Amino acid sequence: MTEMAGASPDATVSVPVVSRSRPDNRLLWRRVVVLVAAATYLWVLVCLALWVLGPMVGFRWQPVMIDAGSMTPAINPGDVVLVDTDADVDDLSPGTVITFEDPAWDDLLVTHRIVEQLDDGAYRTRGDGSAVADSTSIQPEAILGSGRLLVPFIGLPMLWVDQDPTAAGVWVLMTLTAWLVVARVKELARPLTGGDADAPAGGTSARRRRPRGRIARAARRVSGGPTPIAGLVRRWGPTTLSAVTAGLLVTELGPLPIAWPLFILLVDPCGPHLPIGRWHRRWREGRVTRRLAPAPLGGTALSVVMVVVTLASTATFVAASANPTNSFAAATLAPPTNLTATQSCSGTTPTVTLNWTPTASPDADGYSLTRGATNLGPVTPGTASSHVDTGTANNTAYTWTLTTLDGDWTSTPATVSLTTNCSVPLSAIVAQNASGEYPMTVPSYVQVGDLLVVFLGADEHQNHSAPAGWTLHRSKDAFASNQFVRLWYRIATAGDAGTTQTFTVRAGVGAATMLVYDGVDQSSPFVSTSDHQDPSTATLVQNEVTTADPDTTVVGLWFQSTSTTITPPGGMAVRAQGTAGTRTILAADEVVAAVGPTGTRTATSAASSAWGGFLVALRPASGGFASVRSAIPPADGRNGRLDPDALASITDHHRLQGDAAVAFLSMDAAIQADLGLSLTDRITDSYRTYEQQVDVAARKGLYSQGGLAATPGTSNHGMGRAVDLDVSGGVGQWLVDNAGRYGFRTIPREPWHWEYVR
Repeated sequence: MTEMAGASPDATVSVPVVSRSRPDNRLLWRRVVVLVAAATYLWVLVCLALWVLGPMVGFRWQPVMIDAGSMTPAINPGDVVLVDTDADVDDLSPGTVITFEDPAWDDLLVTHRIVEQLDDGAYRTRGDGSAVADSTSIQPEAILGSGRLLVPFIGLPMLWVDQDPTAAGVWVLMTLTAWLVVARVKELARPLTGGDADAPAGGTSARRRRPRGRIARAARRVSGGPTPIAGLVRRWGPTTLSAVTAGLLVTELGPLPIAWPLFILLVDPCGPHLPIGRWHRRWREGRVTRRLAPAPLGGTALSVVMVVVTLASTATFVAASANPTNSFAAATLAPPTNLTATQSCSGTTPTVTLNWTPTASPDADGYSLTRGATNLGPVTPGTASSHVDTGTANNTAYTWTLTTLDGDWTSTPATVSLTTNCSVPLSAIVAQNASGEYPMTVPSYVQVGDLLVVFLGADEHQNHSAPAGWTLHRSKDAFASNQFVRLWYRIATAGDAGTTQTFTVRAGVGAATMLVYDGVDQSSPFVSTSDHQDPSTATLVQNEVTTADPDTTVVGLWFQSTSTTITPPGGMAVRAQGTAGTRTILAADEVVAAVGPTGTRTATSAASSAWGGFLVALRPASGGFASVRSAIPPADGRNGRLDPDALASITDHHRLQGDAAVAFLSMDAAIQADLGLSLTDRITDSYRTYEQQVDVAARKGLYSQGGLAATPGTSNHGMGRAVDLDVSGGVGQWLVDNAGRYGFRTIPREPWHWEYVR
């Protein structure tokens, strides 16, 4: 054997041996954790930056950093909103997030949500975290654009520089540290992957061992690439770029959510390691098609996450009304819905029950409830669906406002309005006692000359009797075995109010009620009466009656031999309704304008059983109007009680006192000469009876309590000295300018109402 010159025959080659000791394993774990943490942190920064830069370049969206919390929790300080400056600012829908120049401060941009478009084209805005809308409306020309994409956290460093320099310094230090760690990735990873950083330059190194274990191999993969950063970009850049691009395309174009995985595979078919320069050769040799397998788990997962987050960020700006199932929509509380107000009366004292469908927001604490400016207190819990308001006055218009509460957050309000009207309380329904007697109390508001009507039904039709002074008007016997119905009446006299009237029949189950009507012909109170019965049905049809005068009051009376609920015919007002014992009664009336047959009236029961009843047309007193007696006592004097023959006609249907009528017709001639219009064609009301004024007050509320009607007995309509007019088409302004010359004036809040005051 030939020896090498200068070498000792006994020289041997020294081969370093790398041992895998326990300390090396601990160091391995530490370094891998540090590397992964630093690389993840820097890669998150890269991803967020791409989210901002991609739309800026591709769609010319402008980034706006959020530095206040008015849109929390949907958009937080430090987030960046990408604003589409090409949006049509003249046609934005409520729910759209917009960025606009604050009209109160120069060079200040505000990002809020549109809650309303005003009639002049401006917008009302509100921050999601605010309970009230912004005080100043926003004109379209002040809008920079509409929000399209939300990038979270990326603006925090800039926010810290301005508001918290200490946090900014910590962030800079942490970022530099992470960068240095990743920059030294080869040096950190070489001892773990079998390399020998200390081998002499001229010596013979041993054969490099392949790294053993999953962690060591992962560390080696992290160190691949020409430089650490270049390696990361080369390995994950195409996948990330394709994911961001796909997400933006899905957002913009819509029909691509299925095509984006194919797009990713075409750009990066094998995940990491995409040598772009060899693409053509690989495709020609068929190697690309053989490698079109699903991307590695890491690249695919990252792509999915980025597309989902991109879509979710964009969805922040979708109005909740357009996409109610979108959990990323406006972070606002759902309001209560289907708010209703129902009145019940105890005498002339109203009670209002509010009902609603609870909020759809599961975390709601309850509701704020107000009646006008009166706070009715919180209603809890969030599942509550009703409230009883006992603080209302009679004949008064009210509006209730209900909003959902969750801490300091409130929903948009739900409102409902009602005018209380207990001037005609429901009549009581009396059950038969053990002795077969029906004691009923005449209402305290009954006046001399009123018509008292008692309707009674029972199981035994024999041995019935009524107190002195009562007349049996109609009966229907022996339907469904021995059941019967009776209709008695009398004209009220002095001293009747408040007395007890006891009706007696043979012992058996039954019920009765008493009604009071005013303005009825005392000598012949009924024009026409029909009766009907059926042994078993839920459809309770009353036969028709015939009226002889316009605006005749028709009364329907139903008795059913079971405990149930009877719904009145449409257009009829309930005067008594309910169950006594196991029997049910309904009394209802309506005013029929036409003269002649009325047609049938059908009530509907919740149960089928035997029933009987009557339909009655009341005869009005001469020149009067028969109506249910109001519980409001009439005022002293002639108001609403004028002799119709003493009034002057100004049209076929309207009358005024003589001097007022002359002045009105003179004013009518003047406006015809000026405008070619006639006031007599525009009269909607003139003289009113006391009963008609009671009806108006019940429907519109008293003027003294915010309504539109004078207290019955005090209205100028009741004195024949006021008219209501249609004041459209220039008539209103003409009256303002000229009516005073003829002795007429209007009153606040009622431009249609004109009174003669001379």
